[in-house]
Amino acid sequence: MKWIDKDGNVAPEIIEVDGFDVINPTEEHYRRAGYMPCADPLPSEAECLKCAKEAKIREIEEYDSSDAVNSLTVNGVKIWYDQTKRIAYMNSVDSAITCKMTTIKLPLGDKVVPVEVEKAKMMLALLQLYADDAFITTEHHKAAVMNLGSEAEVKAYDYKTGYPDKLDFTIK
Repeated sequence: MKWIDKDGNVAPEIIEVDGFDVINPTEEHYRRAGYMPCADPLPSEAECLKCAKEAKIREIEEYDSSDAVNSLTVNGVKIWYDQTKRIAYMNSVDSAITCKMTTIKLPLGDKVVPVEVEKAKMMLALLQLYADDAFITTEHHKAAVMNLGSEAEVKAYDYKTGYPDKLDFTIK
């Protein structure tokens, strides 16, 4: 709680009471020194709604960047290739196709495994489509939250729905 004087000035951290400096004043000290309590005004309904929306958007973004969305399984190993890696591996696949190679090496967890070029191309294409769909779902959830009209609706909004099914590949 803040304490103010009769002119509305906020009390300093050290106040004078009966000729003595008081370092950690109590309520009684403030009152004896002539200060009165000043409660901060409660936030408006609009401010509460705005804060709730901002918090929910952060939750959505955290969920979007978590393993709950960003993972796939290859040969029983849970991994993720972010956008940069997907582009790099697709470039490698394209290069292998140009050079008429039949296999390419892809990292799988702590291993590097040989994969048929066409299977690698399909896996990366499906992964890109999954990532696109997940991104669109996340953006949809963020837009839906911004269109909600009450703090209760925002707090109750379930953003973990609508994401695409996880990919599960077996490569040999």
